[in-house]
Amino acid sequence: MRFIVRGARHEDHDELCRLAYQAPLLSLQPSPDLLSKRIETSLQSFAGILPPGKCEYQFVCEDLATKRIAGASSLFGSYISEAQPQHYIDVINEEDHQKYIRGIETQRTSGLGGLIVDDMFRKTHYKLAAQLSHIRVLYAGIKPERFTDSFVVEVLGKITAKGESRFWDCFGKKFTGMSFIEAYKRMANKDRSFMNMFPNEYELPDGCSKQRISENSVGMSSRGSQHLAKRLGFTFQNRVDPVDGTLCYKATRNELSPLRNGKWYTLKKGSIKGDIHLMGSLKENGEFSGAIAHCGFQNGIAVIRENICAALGLIEGDRVFVSPHC
Repeated sequence: MRFIVRGARHEDHDELCRLAYQAPLLSLQPSPDLLSKRIETSLQSFAGILPPGKCEYQFVCEDLATKRIAGASSLFGSYISEAQPQHYIDVINEEDHQKYIRGIETQRTSGLGGLIVDDMFRKTHYKLAAQLSHIRVLYAGIKPERFTDSFVVEVLGKITAKGESRFWDCFGKKFTGMSFIEAYKRMANKDRSFMNMFPNEYELPDGCSKQRISENSVGMSSRGSQHLAKRLGFTFQNRVDPVDGTLCYKATRNELSPLRNGKWYTLKKGSIKGDIHLMGSLKENGEFSGAIAHCGFQNGIAVIRENICAALGLIEGDRVFVSPHC
């Protein structure tokens, strides 16, 4: 086993900066100051210092061979809340046209943030995106009281090679006069006031028929994220972000496979016949580590190989949360 997923630490700062510069995410900006604050917020979240609604968990995938960070992902106790509402467009398909109905969701809902894998590990047999995605969801099974019963994840819509959005050109630009780049920067700074300029209802004009929203309205670079979301149990809600056309997926706790099938087990070191599973554990200070690795079962006890235990910091008799790898 070469990789583990764990909570971010301050010593990961420079590596996270490096990753953020490869592909900036709204939840992982290439700013040293913002990343320092993000890591501190994450540490306090894992330690249980912050209230559940304000927790933001930053996960990293560590390459045990080089001790470098090979990827990162995040999980939010409140992806949507009154303090951070979700502006959306519900997409209504009618016979010969498509109608958009604008709305704002304020009910607290937990969610998955952005995910990034180091360029050198993309499209390799390691499948680090799947490991990062599944293990962070597993954490919600370890600490269910910190999350809501429903989760959301967003999949980026189609963006051109020039960093523009045809969806924005057919919708948002008509009412704000802003370029997509300007609107996206304001959104990254948590300024969504310009969305009040959008109409409550809008019919997509004939000239924009190629921009009709469907589950296929994602770019090639987002297909992997979409596949992972559906594999976990998320379904498309016919709802998109009014700026970049990001597709909104949602799932209940019972629909997410790592949570539906996960159980706590007592650990025993050893090697017996088994299969590949998701596994994760917590230390007393709240520090989390997990992996996708081999695990067998004997009389209701999880039997895990010694090298895996060493990588995850596990000792005989520890409690470990295990779920089949879907």
